Amino acid sequence: TGLLARAPLPAGDGLAVVGSSGGVAVLVTDLCQELGLRLPPLGEQTAADVAALLPPYAPAPTNPLDVTAGVSEAMTLGPLERIAHDSGIDVVLNVVTMLSGAGRTRQRAEGLVALQARIGKPLMSCWLGGSLAAEGTAALAEADLPYSTDLGRCLRGIEALCAYGARLRRPAAP
Repeated sequence: TGLLARAPLPAGDGLAVVGSSGGVAVLVTDLCQELGLRLPPLGEQTAADVAALLPPYAPAPTNPLDVTAGVSEAMTLGPLERIAHDSGIDVVLNVVTMLSGAGRTRQRAEGLVALQARIGKPLMSCWLGGSLAAEGTAALAEADLPYSTDLGRCLRGIEALCAYGARLRRPAAP
């Protein structure tokens, strides 16, 4: 909620998505294609850096990135931060599909808050765990960091943020 009011304006329209599910990666790709959102490929160095952060059984780094299920917070937040620093990426989305326990959801939220302070780009998270995500989304609300619990609404919000940023970057008509 509150993406347009709280997020910094993106420099462009390159969206990167990080999650822990291959199914979500496919769904995000389909929705982005439907909405006209651009998922640029990761830069060569970014992909190499991210691959070094992932478990050996993880798929090759792509955008969207599937870090695989059950990994540590460092294995999600580390690649997320590295991708956020890629020059071809303007907006970052973390799709949270499964976390075990309220402490873990709060830990993810706190990690996202800290990450937002370091990246200087819009960072959005979408929590798909229903009531299991309540502790994490409460922590994000406390920190005034935008989040969503609906993937379609989240991506439409990102689309609006990118369109607004593009409009503001256009020179005024004479």
